[in-house]
Amino acid sequence: MISYPSSRDRQLEWWKRRLEHAIDYWRPIFEPSKVLVAQYNNEAATTREQDEMRYNMGDQSDPGIRNKANIVFGYLDQSIANIAAHDPTFTVHPFNKAGIGSERIVSRISDYWYRETDQLLHDKRALLDAYVCPFGGSKIGYSADVDGLIIQDPSINPGRVIDDPVDESLYLISGEITTVLQDQNHTAHIEAHTQFLQQPNTSIERAAILEAHIEDHRYFMEQGSPDKNTTIKWESPYGVHWKAGDIIIDPMASDGLRDAKWIAFRYVKHIDEMVYQGDLDTGGLEPNFRLDDAPDMPDGMEVDDFGMVEGYEIFAKGQITGSNRKENLWVDICRDHSKFMRYENEWPMESLEDFPCEILSLADGVVDWHTKGPLIMGGADSMQSLVNEILDSYLSVIRKQKNLFLYDPRYIREEEIDAILEADDMESFEVEGLVEAQGRAIQAIQFGDVPPEKGEILRIVQSMFDRANGTPQPISMPKSDSATEANIQDRRNTAREDERAEKFAAYQVRKARKFWQLTTEFRPERMFLIDPRAAEFVNITEDLAQGEYQFEINVSSAATATAVERKQFMDLIALASGPVNQLIMETNNGVGINVAELVKDLLIRGYRIQDPERILPFLNNPTPEVIDPGASPEGGGLPKEALAALMGAGGAGGPAPPTEAAPPTESAIQGDAMRVDRGGAGPNSAITRNSAEGM
Repeated sequence: MISYPSSRDRQLEWWKRRLEHAIDYWRPIFEPSKVLVAQYNNEAATTREQDEMRYNMGDQSDPGIRNKANIVFGYLDQSIANIAAHDPTFTVHPFNKAGIGSERIVSRISDYWYRETDQLLHDKRALLDAYVCPFGGSKIGYSADVDGLIIQDPSINPGRVIDDPVDESLYLISGEITTVLQDQNHTAHIEAHTQFLQQPNTSIERAAILEAHIEDHRYFMEQGSPDKNTTIKWESPYGVHWKAGDIIIDPMASDGLRDAKWIAFRYVKHIDEMVYQGDLDTGGLEPNFRLDDAPDMPDGMEVDDFGMVEGYEIFAKGQITGSNRKENLWVDICRDHSKFMRYENEWPMESLEDFPCEILSLADGVVDWHTKGPLIMGGADSMQSLVNEILDSYLSVIRKQKNLFLYDPRYIREEEIDAILEADDMESFEVEGLVEAQGRAIQAIQFGDVPPEKGEILRIVQSMFDRANGTPQPISMPKSDSATEANIQDRRNTAREDERAEKFAAYQVRKARKFWQLTTEFRPERMFLIDPRAAEFVNITEDLAQGEYQFEINVSSAATATAVERKQFMDLIALASGPVNQLIMETNNGVGINVAELVKDLLIRGYRIQDPERILPFLNNPTPEVIDPGASPEGGGLPKEALAALMGAGGAGGPAPPTEAAPPTESAIQGDAMRVDRGGAGPNSAITRNSAEGM
């Protein structure tokens, strides 16, 4: 007997209990991060600072009330700037035979999605969460336009796609059916079709075709955004940063998302948004959440205009719902609502390996897969509070240092004090009886002083911060006795940052892989520009979707990565053109390095010229086919005498007969795949034909 109930009411209570347990589990793990978040935002974080703000009547506008030297912000701001690449690019390698020759296309489409959906912005916010909290993450999905897909489906609306409005109108009034696509200029099409519709000789049948076609254009023109977040677009994958602590993972998971049974996304939306969302059952739903600074609800208002709904979107993987049954559940619940807002026994996507989510964790736990944030583990919150307290004490003492004059009215008159205040620098005044009062003929007022021990404590705290958390810009530790010790410290700090950069790059690669999985599952109709120079466009075909690929990311900027790769190829060409090539030819029957292939790779990968045939015209010239030395003369081979003469003429540059076809190189696949995609592949070489057959 299983614990999962069969009735909807009991299932709702079952999931509420799971959520309550998970929230109680994660609360103490995320709770310490609140102080660090307040310190990052330069707010009063500790009890002492909050009391000081209350003593000053909560005045937040005066920057002089307390010290705001923010070590945490400086550390995080510099770390994120160092780790997050400004213009990352993806490199793709095929995993199966169907993917050979298409990796360049997959790489360009991945780069397109990353920029089109502003993933760098979301990734940086997830990275900031991962420093401060146990982990940061993003929700991943695909915004499918079902009605738009019906309009664009050629099996439902068969016909040609005509982008010119006048030409399309002529086709329509002649009785020909055309198909509307989302990326067309719908305003121009509607205007042209309306002009033809208003002509007096337009028949009723033709007018009906035009009106139906205008409605399809109007649907796309009036179509709103799929979400209030503008980075989510129709018919495209998306990855949206989710607030830290609002991604709730199954507490029984021992390896994060890899073995979690379910995850939940907490959200807070306005009641109007919930009711407007047509795929949710919101009947009887009432607001259960209000913003802290929201004004009170006035009398007579039926629905709170500041009323919010706190809900949870749950994805359960392989949930046991019966004795021999597992289902992937997609559930929306509100803990104060009496029924499911959504209960589906299948996910809206099927191609993802685990969950529609990716998380980034920069610190590994010992017992559990997670731990508190790395800065919490390094004690950055307490060190920042100590620095603030010490500097505030400095400020308190300094503010008490005033130039004051004490005088005895029996000896000094008020007029003399005024003269002292108006006197020039280093001027003196006589005071009768000063020796009898103080024992000295000259007396100065002692100002307040900061004990030197406080300065030493401040240096110790700053040193411990660097030692515990590392520094985004490596510096030598205080009292480093030698350059060797300073170099060791620099390497240790750099190694920490490199390790975190690798985790961040792996997080980006996992997101790119899920983006490609969603792209091949939903296969949007749009055309992707692969090479602007060659005006090369592709769309997601069945053959392209069958390929499996391994993703890598260049964490440096695209310009830097291109420059480095260009320099490497130029050095390799210089090496291949020197004595090394002569030595290889002498030991390999006259066969040397293919410098022309290196030049082609340099143009493709170093200069991003995807049509090297324009510069290297010999790539389009057909070459003789490779002759099988084992074939008989009747089967296309050479006679034994001719074959022996050919093999003996190694100095003429003839290649030794291969016993097995060499696998295509990555650069050859990249260059030749472009010609295959454009339909212009010729019998250039055995590699070209093998690549085309593999595709």
